Amino acid sequence: MNGPNGLMIHVAYTDTVGERKVIEKEVAINGLLNTGSEMPSGKTGRIQQNAFETYKWYIVGSIILITGLVFYSKYRRKKLIDPQFKIKDFFFRELKKLHNFVVQKITGNS
Repeated sequence: MNGPNGLMIHVAYTDTVGERKVIEKEVAINGLLNTGSEMPSGKTGRIQQNAFETYKWYIVGSIILITGLVFYSKYRRKKLIDPQFKIKDFFFRELKKLHNFVVQKITGNS
């Protein structure tokens, strides 16, 4: 028996003793204008996010971790070759290499 604002539901379950039981419940259905087979399309307070928004901190953390591991690996290799090598030398040498590379590309010298 369906009322104007409700729907009769039969809930069948087995209790902890093992007996099968059926309960009839009337569920109120409010706000449905169309009673056809379509589902309501309204969103219920939760904003859907895209994958980047969900995982952006994991992505950023992974990039930082990988970058740190690459720099540490390069630093260890250079430190084995030259025991006097310091971290600041690594950054200044790398910046100088980058500067020279950019200057070569701009001036067209090979």
